[in-house]
Amino acid sequence: MEISATQLAAGSQTYSVTYPVTATGEADVTSVEYTDGSGDAISISDVSLPWELTFIASGGATVALTAEGTVDGKLLIEYTASDSAGSNRLSSRSCTR
Repeated sequence: MEISATQLAAGSQTYSVTYPVTATGEADVTSVEYTDGSGDAISISDVSLPWELTFIASGGATVALTAEGTVDGKLLIEYTASDSAGSNRLSSRSCTR
């Protein structure tokens, strides 16, 4: 799971941001929390996989995604990624098992 941001046009301060969530094996993703293009925090549960959201954000906007997954009803993994839409890095990621 990795956030991607693509500049819409050369010199533009507008980016297309994609949040993908996938899993392999028997794991279930129980919740996804993300920051949308307006900067609002959104939380959804009972996510059907694969799940993906693409939206437009201004350069410098904070983008963030957290997904939690379970195996046999026990929290197995929490994944968080965040950065600035215009940073071209989107590399602040952590994964907890």
